[in-house]
Amino acid sequence: MVNTMVYWPGNVEDSRGKQVNSGIEASLTSVLAKSKRFSWAITWNLTSQKDVITEMPANMPVIQNGRFRLQKGVSKYSYYIRSFYGVDPKTGEVLYQGVNNYDPADPAIKIIETGSRKDTVTTNHNIARQMFIGKSALPKGYGSIVNSLGYGNFDLNLLITYQFGGWVMDDQYMSPGTVSGRNYHKDLLKAWQKPGDITNVPRMDIARSAQFGSPSTRWLFRSDYVSLTGVKLSYHIPEKTLSFMKATVFLNAENVYFLTHRKGMNTLSFAEYSADSYAYNFARKFNLGLNIKV
Repeated sequence: MVNTMVYWPGNVEDSRGKQVNSGIEASLTSVLAKSKRFSWAITWNLTSQKDVITEMPANMPVIQNGRFRLQKGVSKYSYYIRSFYGVDPKTGEVLYQGVNNYDPADPAIKIIETGSRKDTVTTNHNIARQMFIGKSALPKGYGSIVNSLGYGNFDLNLLITYQFGGWVMDDQYMSPGTVSGRNYHKDLLKAWQKPGDITNVPRMDIARSAQFGSPSTRWLFRSDYVSLTGVKLSYHIPEKTLSFMKATVFLNAENVYFLTHRKGMNTLSFAEYSADSYAYNFARKFNLGLNIKV
């Protein structure tokens, strides 16, 4: 279903339209080695899904939902935003490619020629053309790989999770750094400062923060990640040592390592595939324990 807002007395959330979801789930376990002293098994899990809107409300065939555009025949998570062209080396202003209505008398609209190519750009985010850019917030696949190894009285279990094929808008990075008390990203050191500077970071200008920081392809990053989510090492105390019970000593580690396109960006914590959360990354945890069975 496609969620829309219906304004009756007050705001009432209603579900209208139709959406088809499809996908596959696969799981494969392989025993690579098995003997009296050593064993090794791997389980691979993969989930892939996609969605398409098949019907919209008759009175609302198109709904602009933030950085997404809901309409028949497209995914709910297809980005519909401005296309970032670059930074004007003369003024340090952000340039967006394409305009809704071309007006040659508008000073905010420029034609840039590169060889035989001509691009229409604008410094005004309000008239910049928004469009489907061919990128989706929905990952093409995600899953896990579980390694289970045993040698003698030792067991080692490794859990690796992964995701690939999606894009995320980093709203925290999108902040132009003009709000008092907010942390600045080191990329601001590359900001335009004088005419002739070639950079993709515009000038620091608190009066133009809305124009420079508008949602565009500038803020999109791959949401791919690989995470060493869990590691557990266990030692089973031989029964001849403690004949009256079974005991296992274990060391467990969680969130050991997280590799993503942008250092420090955890795509798992973002609602609706948008990096607008101020939450900290998952804490790394270590546990040492003893299991006893009498």
